[in-house]
Amino acid sequence: MWPNKPPFRRAARWDGVFPIDPVKFWLPPEAFAEIVAYVRRHRADDVGWFDVICSGETSGTDREADARKIQAYAEAGVTWWLESIWFDQHERIRRGPPRV
Repeated sequence: MWPNKPPFRRAARWDGVFPIDPVKFWLPPEAFAEIVAYVRRHRADDVGWFDVICSGETSGTDREADARKIQAYAEAGVTWWLESIWFDQHERIRRGPPRV
């Protein structure tokens, strides 16, 4: 849970992080940019990949707005977007992913 930094120093030795906020659960793109920078400073080398996973929600109805939202996270260093499960999964699957 960000901003608890010791787990992120340990994660820097491995291949990814899935940060969450202890109160709000979701983190804004700015927090992910800070996390990515922090982990990079603590990696012994930068030759391997390092995944940064984000969980969040898109509307599923406004593809352009959804794509802009996800793009902001991608620009902050997020490599995987995990759509929240707190909605009707069948309807969201039917609508398909946002175009990025």
